[in-house]
Formats: sequence, C-alpha cells, structure tokens
Amino acid sequence: MYKLVLLRHGQSSYNAERRFTGWSDPDLTAQGMIEAREAGRILRRSGYTLDIAFVSMLRRAIKTLCGVLDEMDLLWIPVRKSWMLNERHYGELEGQIIDDVPDELKMYRHSFDIRPPALSEDDPRHPRFDRRYSDLESPPAGESIRDVQERLLILWTYEIAPEILSGRGVIVTTHANVIRAFMNYLEGVPTEGLMVPRGRPIVYELGEDLKPIRRYCL
Repeated sequence: MYKLVLLRHGQSSYNAERRFTGWSDPDLTAQGMIEAREAGRILRRSGYTLDIAFVSMLRRAIKTLCGVLDEMDLLWIPVRKSWMLNERHYGELEGQIIDDVPDELKMYRHSFDIRPPALSEDDPRHPRFDRRYSDLESPPAGESIRDVQERLLILWTYEIAPEILSGRGVIVTTHANVIRAFMNYLEGVPTEGLMVPRGRPIVYELGEDLKPIRRYCL
C-alpha cells in the first residue's frame, strides 16, 4: 500500500478578503502561516515520513510547504515546483471580490466544465507577462476545473505517480481546485460543492495500481 499527502495552502490575504485568487500571487496571512505550521505538526505527530515534495509556482503554496517542512525538520528534501499545480485560472474574475460578482458569474466558481471569461492578451494580469511562465507557449487566461485536471494528470503520470511507486513519501502542496480535480480523478466525486479545508493534510491510501483504498483528513 502507498500513501499520498495532499495539502491545500494556508489562508492568503485574498482568501481573507473573499476574492477569486487563481494565478494571482497574494501572500499568506499570519493565520495562514499558523495553519501551515500546524499541518507540519500534525504530520510529524502522526509519524509521517516525507521524501519529496511537489508544489505550485505560487507563494501561498510555497510558503505553506516551507512551514510544513520546517516543522518536520525536512527542509532538506527535494522540492519540485510546477505551474501544473497552480490554482485554476479565473480569467476576468481574478482578484474580484466573490460577493460583488453577479450571481450568473458565480457558477464559474466550482463548475467542472465551464470556463470563466478569459483575460485579454493585453491585460496586465495575463500570465504571459510573468517571468515564471516565460517557457509556456500559451499560458492559460481562464480555465475550467477540467482544464486543471488535464494539466495535473500530465504531472501525475510522469512525475508524481512514479515517485509514489518507488516507495517514497510524497506530499503535494497546492490549491483547492487542484485538489478537487485530483479527487474527481481518483474517486469520481463531483467537484461542485466539494469543500477542501485549508492546512489540513488529506491522506490517500493507494493500492498497487494507485487506485484509492481510502481517504481521510489528519
């Protein structure tokens, strides 16, 4: 049996302000850092050994992972950063306050198939202006959760799954919609209304075929 730890980042300033965050890059709040360190303490107390970490390119996930690994005295393990673990890009909704968005646009929040209106190519929020994504030929400017799942599964197939099968302890520190996409892929659960707690390690026990045996929160 194999284990995989999924972790949503701690509270960011945009979370606190109830904004659509997406590929925007706000920092953790003080509460978010507390949540990150508590996740590390939970994993340490539960006896988890981690050998490699995967994380998005966004600071709220990176700082959460650093807090976890510091609490576990594991800052030395290898960390692989990938844009494929970035939150869903919310297009024109990026940075907007959720409660101020018209009801007809809120359907984009957890919908699996529907993309929000895309950012224009000249919008300063477009990822093509961010040096982190300079190697991407066509960085996304508005994604559905299905789009997130498609990019996630590339990383899963070629990098994450092989590390799990090699017997290494793996943690993936990422974002709510990425974890929803993961859970939909592994279990077939619908993404609509699926709540993902911040800073709470989600553990999957996986069989030899990497199909889930059970899932639980620590």
